[in-house]
Order: sequence, then C-alpha cells, then structure tokens
Amino acid sequence: MHLYYWREAWRTFHAQRGLAVTSIFSLAALLTLSGIFLLLDHNARQALNAIGDRREMIVYLKDEVSEAQLAELMDKVRQYFGEPTYVDRKQAWDELSRQIGDPDLLSGVEDNPLPASLRVRLKPEP
Repeated sequence: MHLYYWREAWRTFHAQRGLAVTSIFSLAALLTLSGIFLLLDHNARQALNAIGDRREMIVYLKDEVSEAQLAELMDKVRQYFGEPTYVDRKQAWDELSRQIGDPDLLSGVEDNPLPASLRVRLKPEP
C-alpha cells in the first residue's frame, strides 16, 4: 500500500518538476527563516535576562549626611527598592582608579571629587 503512494509521488514529481522544485525551495526557505527568528528570539531573551540581573541604581549622597540620616535612608531604600550597599568616597576613588587603569590620567586631580553613594541592587519585578 505504501509503495503505491511513493510511486505516485515520484510520478507527480517528474510530471510537475517546476512546481515540485518551487515547493521544496519555498519550504526550505520558510524553515530556514523560522529557525533564524527562533534563534534571534532565544538570544534576545538570554541577553535581556543577563542585563536584568544587573539592574542597579546609584544614589549619590551629600557630604553633610549624618549616620542617623544614612541609616534611615538605607532602611527606606531597602523597603521600597532593594538591598543598598554604602560606598564611601575613598572606595569610589579606588574603583575609578582601578577602572581607568593608568594612574597618570588621574594625577592632575588634586583631591577626590567623588561623593559617597548607595548602590542599590533593585528587587525583581513581581
């Protein structure tokens, strides 16, 4: 029984060669484009997930902030946005120096212009 269908398909393929080749190329192109779009979608989702995990907010602080004000601010930030990390002026300067890499670039800066800050790792969206 299956032999009959294969024979008929082969006979039709030879009789309508142009139509068969066009169908084969159309299906191959459709499958290729579908695969490309699925691959792009997957890669875009992976990239967004990687970026989403690094969401961070930086809150710069005035120099006059007291310890009590800082503690209160950290509690409010923790409650609404996420876990804060305090970065003092010296830590910020050390990180900038490490990121730049060349100490000669920062030799013209006489005193540390960077403020203290809170780095807040944002909570994931519900």
